[in-house]
Amino acid sequence: MASVCTAIPLKPGMWEVIRQHRDEIVNDLDHPEVAYARDSRGFRVVKIFHQTVPIEALILYFEADDLEEAFHPRHQEHATLEKRRAFWDEVAGLSGPFMAELPELLLDWHHEEGHRQKAAPRGPKA
Repeated sequence: MASVCTAIPLKPGMWEVIRQHRDEIVNDLDHPEVAYARDSRGFRVVKIFHQTVPIEALILYFEADDLEEAFHPRHQEHATLEKRRAFWDEVAGLSGPFMAELPELLLDWHHEEGHRQKAAPRGPKA
């Protein structure tokens, strides 16, 4: 199972919008977005943290058998994601495809195995 995590800085005063959106999804496990994420995109775990210090942000953690497939651009055009795009635009000013490029893993340490990531980071694209 592969995993990835990213942070989305928030516009000031967005907590109530975020709470309402979360309640809508959490209270309805048959919500079309939840079903699509599970059945078509292959997500197995999704965690979202609300960070307040040093900046206000949402921290998003995903697990899927195939992250490239889970975030493939064809999923960005699915009808259930229209509301999600509007949400990200409202709370963070984001537009365009979400996670179009997956973050690079810099460190992978395990309490029994030690460092599992041996390759050097690539660095930013020039």
